[in-house]
Amino acid sequence: MLAAIEAWGKRREALLAAGDVPAPPDLGLSARLETKGNAYAVDARLIDATAFNERIADLAAVQRELTATLRLAEVADDVRAERDRRREEALLREARRQTDTRGISRTLGDLTASHVTVVVQDRFSRESQDLQVDSVTLLGQGVKHGAVLHKPEFVGAAIKAELSRVLSEGEQTALGLSGFFVEAHLDGSKSAIVLDDPVTSLDHLRRDVVADRLSRFAKDRHVIVFTHDMAFAASLKKRAHANGVEFTERTIERRLADGQPGIVQPKHPWMIKARRPR
Repeated sequence: MLAAIEAWGKRREALLAAGDVPAPPDLGLSARLETKGNAYAVDARLIDATAFNERIADLAAVQRELTATLRLAEVADDVRAERDRRREEALLREARRQTDTRGISRTLGDLTASHVTVVVQDRFSRESQDLQVDSVTLLGQGVKHGAVLHKPEFVGAAIKAELSRVLSEGEQTALGLSGFFVEAHLDGSKSAIVLDDPVTSLDHLRRDVVADRLSRFAKDRHVIVFTHDMAFAASLKKRAHANGVEFTERTIERRLADGQPGIVQPKHPWMIKARRPR
């Protein structure tokens, strides 16, 4: 076809120049063009429009995928950095979940409450029995800020009642001392015990029990007792000697001459002797 076009072009130039005009090109070109056109028409009729459109769509998807791949390649370093960041963030979240202090505290509280409560109840039972208030026990009340909470309740009471409305003043004092002795017994620091008139409203039997308990505490810690009860002071001295601990007397008084308070004397202002048995 190109050769025919070129031949017709030369013929035109020759006619315009009034020179020798070459012979017309082979007229079979039209026939060839017609044949070629018919072949193309047949091919066009044979094309499936649906399949063609699907093919076009597939090629468009491939084109988009290739375009995305090219763009991804341009930011590959940023993508890898973001991947590593998210992976590290997931590891940190998992580590935080495993070391969640709330969960640990909860588990620790449950274990502490279940085991410590048994120990406390057993010790309280002993202390309260010695002080004759064994109708009361301690019930676990959970854990708060790492400390196990307990509440005194009557043993096997058919009707719920406040302790203060049932127990006498002396029994309430004995109950409070029982709880204090439990806490002191379980205190591993062996810190000093300081009490101010601990036996107020207690009868003489319970006072002697308190004196004995304090003297036994004094075997491995300092015990300081302030009291104006002469009989209780004598009981403390007696029990201290019986348990083999040192007993130190001191008297704090007001000086009569000028009324100056806080004067400490190295002994008690009285003499007490044990009664001879009959």
